[in-house]
Amino acid sequence: MNIQINSIGATTASSSLGKKNTQQSNGDFNAILNGELNDEDKILYNELKSAGVDLSTHSLEWHKQHIKSLGFPPITAPSAVKKAWNEELSKLSPEQQEQVRHDASVLWLSAVYNDPSLEKAVTNYNFSYRSLINNFSSSAEAIAKKSSQCFNNYGLINSFLDSFKAKLDS
Repeated sequence: MNIQINSIGATTASSSLGKKNTQQSNGDFNAILNGELNDEDKILYNELKSAGVDLSTHSLEWHKQHIKSLGFPPITAPSAVKKAWNEELSKLSPEQQEQVRHDASVLWLSAVYNDPSLEKAVTNYNFSYRSLINNFSSSAEAIAKKSSQCFNNYGLINSFLDSFKAKLDS
């Protein structure tokens, strides 16, 4: 008898949990339809949607807390950083964009590997993306010296990072 009660209790708990998440997700969806999300949440929603993340199972807030990175800039980056990144990226040819995305992902993953606390640090309000990009530039140079296979065009990622930093400063 206890076994049946516990299993019924677990089913009820998981059912109500599923309903809560669905209600939160529906709230996010309604907020999107009504234009009530702030710029950062709109960007995040579109990034997650385009990455194929099932947004019907959890709220946008849940995704912010549990999804680590889809690439660089991270999903938790301020909208101004993402906007500057995308503006600079749009100036490149599709082939160059793909290369920069690859190289930036290599640099981001390398940085996170060397400092696992970085993923949490970038969520802080006062995090310095300029400093991170300076570290990316140094890392790109070091990686390019060690392995020419990692970056097909070191000059491209280096000049892109410089223009991105300038965009952040403006």
